[in-house]
Amino acid sequence: MNNWNWLIFIISGAITGGSLWYARIQTKRAKLAAQVDTFLSLRAAFSQVRANLTDEMFRPSNPAVTEAVLKDEGKRRAMLKYWYNAFDEWYVTQKLFPGELSLLWVQYYKEAVRDACKSDLMLCALAKAKEVSKIGVDGEFYEVVMELHDELNVAQSPKERQLSKIEGERVARWNQEHSDRLQRWNKAIEHT
Repeated sequence: MNNWNWLIFIISGAITGGSLWYARIQTKRAKLAAQVDTFLSLRAAFSQVRANLTDEMFRPSNPAVTEAVLKDEGKRRAMLKYWYNAFDEWYVTQKLFPGELSLLWVQYYKEAVRDACKSDLMLCALAKAKEVSKIGVDGEFYEVVMELHDELNVAQSPKERQLSKIEGERVARWNQEHSDRLQRWNKAIEHT
């Protein structure tokens, strides 16, 4: 009779161990499915936003293009929506689910946002999004994006830095003119 108790104990332990192993596999699969679903949802939202953005918005701006875009309400709204969407990507991957989804930010979204930092026009739109948003773009996200912008200048080789000295001066001018651009943005909104 005593031998049967040991056998039942061993079988029960094996069943419990197998159940725990199976639960762990299912949990990993569920997390992976959540990552895929989150990525696809954010990607679909970005595709809708990107359809309203033009390539000129992502290039280093010249004053004529900046003024033309700032006068176009549809383009202004499209740029704001871009930053609201980027904020969503950052918030979901870095704040809501940092353990499960942080790789999405590091491997994908961060580089896309860094690309947008190359455009003064997009940075101006970010500043406006921060200014007008009660929820959409917060200060912490703004700081993350500005750090990405700063990394663009640091990540260059000495030769690239020398070649982009003019670019650095342009960025410095942008920082000085930041408040002026926001004022022009606000005036453009008032006149439409």
